[in-house]
Amino acid sequence: MFLAAAVLVLTQSEVWVFTADDGYTLALRVAASVLTAIASAALAFRQTRPALAFAVNSAAVLSTIAVGYPSDFYQWTNLIAIYSLGAYGSGWQRWAGLPAGVAGVLSYFVRFPDEGNSAIAAFAASLWVVAWFAGRAYGARIERAQLRTERDLSRQLAEANEGRLALEEERNRIAGELHDIIGHSVNVMLVHAEAGRREIRRDVDTAAQAFDTISDTGRKALSELDRVLALLRQDDSDPALLHTPGIDDLNGLARTFIDTGLDVTISLTGEPDGVPDSVGLATYRIVQEALTNTLKHASATHAIVAVVVGDHEVQLQIGDDGTIGDSEIQPGRGILGMRERVALHQGSIHMSVSAEGGLGISATMRWEPAA
Repeated sequence: MFLAAAVLVLTQSEVWVFTADDGYTLALRVAASVLTAIASAALAFRQTRPALAFAVNSAAVLSTIAVGYPSDFYQWTNLIAIYSLGAYGSGWQRWAGLPAGVAGVLSYFVRFPDEGNSAIAAFAASLWVVAWFAGRAYGARIERAQLRTERDLSRQLAEANEGRLALEEERNRIAGELHDIIGHSVNVMLVHAEAGRREIRRDVDTAAQAFDTISDTGRKALSELDRVLALLRQDDSDPALLHTPGIDDLNGLARTFIDTGLDVTISLTGEPDGVPDSVGLATYRIVQEALTNTLKHASATHAIVAVVVGDHEVQLQIGDDGTIGDSEIQPGRGILGMRERVALHQGSIHMSVSAEGGLGISATMRWEPAA
């Protein structure tokens, strides 16, 4: 805008001041004043609408030449316009502007042959070509900077999206852990609370044992919650808090169910030492969720858990002697959590009603060998 205003002042000064004694008629001066004002004003949008600015400027300059008003300045506004077209233009308009600009400057010398010979005309035309290429070079630099900015922005957006997905994944993992911990513990505590309430007047020792189990289960649940929170804080000051349950802890898990009256048999084949912690945790949580469902829904007295550790693979079989229908195997949070854990470890899981009428679960999880 400032450039356009400055050029406007110069062109109007040329028409009304610098050539005041050159004998031009008032009508010619008015026409030249209007046309050069249009040519100057067109430069105001040379960056935002370069093709339009060049077209308007060129039309005004050619009209000024056509009415017969020579000048030492106004035609140079077209030099600014063609530079801007090279710098900010795009597509075919940019390339069409180059021959149009050269033709326009040559037309000036055709209309006013006294203004210069062919050598001067050729020199002026070369200036238009140089201005266009200079503008093109500047425009290419701008485009490269824009591409870098867009690439950086795309990378930042990708990193932000990855961070968001990682956060969502971590939230889901934590939600699954908390569900497994609290769901199992609360169900065990509820079973013993009901048993203790029934036996408190008939058998004080049995009631006391039920309340002891509630207390132990609550402490274990709080310990598990402390472990999860320690992981969230990345607090490694107490290694005991960071212990991740695995296959070796299944016997201890079974005892919490045995105390409720559900007899659980754990069968382990193979060596669990080489099982990755993530697979071991998944195995533990699947068994925990399955036995919790048995305790809640199947009215079972006995459950069997068979774990087979093979070559980079864990096979898991869980069954009980309860009664459950196909319609009762609903994809709640616990079952969905089991499926997600298995899918995370390149495995599969199948749930059905066993031959005895209880819930049967078979799952396989795999892992890649260490490099």
